[in-house]
Amino acid sequence: MKKDMEGGDHVDMRVFALSMALLAGIVGPLLLFPESSSTMIAAAFSFTTDRFGWLYLAAGLAAVVFLVGLAFSRYGNVRLGGSTDTPEFSYFSWIAMIFCGGIGIAIVNWAWVEPIYYFTGPPYGVAPKSQAAAEWALTYGQFHWGLTPWAFYCLPAIPIAYSMYVKRQMGARLSVAARGVLGRHADGWWGVALDAIVVFGIVGGVATSLGLAVPLVSRLASGLFGVQSSFALDMGMLAL
Repeated sequence: MKKDMEGGDHVDMRVFALSMALLAGIVGPLLLFPESSSTMIAAAFSFTTDRFGWLYLAAGLAAVVFLVGLAFSRYGNVRLGGSTDTPEFSYFSWIAMIFCGGIGIAIVNWAWVEPIYYFTGPPYGVAPKSQAAAEWALTYGQFHWGLTPWAFYCLPAIPIAYSMYVKRQMGARLSVAARGVLGRHADGWWGVALDAIVVFGIVGGVATSLGLAVPLVSRLASGLFGVQSSFALDMGMLAL
């Protein structure tokens, strides 16, 4: 969505069309060829995590270091709002919203499954269920439940918040926030491509969260109410 000159909201059809094309290019083959697609995705996931796991860890550490440095620099005193603006929500409400939005169902499911997963199937040739596997499971899990994920979330949030509440630019889009870097290209296809990638990432993140949450909640409902687990029950939980 973006705001026009009169302040109303409307859909940028360029971003919408490109986002839908990206999603169709991924989802279409999955629906048409589920078995072969599943094999290809598993192979791509294994290749990415085996070859570029170090890059993920390095990026996480870099994000934390950068944000800590930003907070203690002179830019850490920049007010994200006008001189007379007041917070819309209390600290308690704000923390509750970002906690539920940032972690949500993941901490119910993955937070306790993850150490077991690493303990029974550790990487780098570590023997499963060994002392070394236990140490790896307890250590690596902290990377996902400490400062690092919040640092990843904070990186795009800062320029968007600065753009909206300090520069008073219209639209909560990354292309608008990146206008200082993109210049006039922010309104062209470079900006459209950036926003489409963001939409694609958001859809993928939501789909992953729902893919983990719906079967879990469905199984809980099945056990509590004695209802047989089924695809219809999953869809009912999703609709609810």
